[in-house]
Amino acid sequence: ALALLPALRYSLDSTENHASVSQTMELMTLMVEENQAVFEKIPDSVLHRLTDLVCVPRAGPESFDYCDPVHNIVSRVTPLKLSNGYDSSIDVDLRDRSVDLLVKLTAIGPDMKRRAGRGRLAPSGRHGINSRLYDGLIAMLTCRTGRHDSAQLAGVLLSNLAVAPENRPGIQYMESRL
Repeated sequence: ALALLPALRYSLDSTENHASVSQTMELMTLMVEENQAVFEKIPDSVLHRLTDLVCVPRAGPESFDYCDPVHNIVSRVTPLKLSNGYDSSIDVDLRDRSVDLLVKLTAIGPDMKRRAGRGRLAPSGRHGINSRLYDGLIAMLTCRTGRHDSAQLAGVLLSNLAVAPENRPGIQYMESRL
């Protein structure tokens, strides 16, 4: 199963193919419970990609071009975006699948909780906070779209992340945003 991780990472990068990314996350979700020892060694790049998917914009086949007749500007929007604003500008399917998988991964152990909450490695050699993840979780807690348990999933993930003392700056960042 460890040999599959680079291929799974590659599949997660396929932003043009929504189905491929969804199926990859579904496969990983099914595999994580029986292969926890393997997923403990998951590369940080895969974790960061999963956290990036929490905020991926909706721009798939269900979106369409909208021409503003007053300004003659064309923008890529979804039918929901016209009526709901932020809630529909994010691909909630990928967001919810990603957070569901992150909940299962962070349940593996304290090291995974710490790694999921930290940001990318800076040139200084230190990890910052994963502000993109925390901003996405704030939105999930307050949104109206997605699965019926989206806010619960966000709460469970935050709870898992809060257990790691290294994630305290991220939790404080979230508190300041609220």
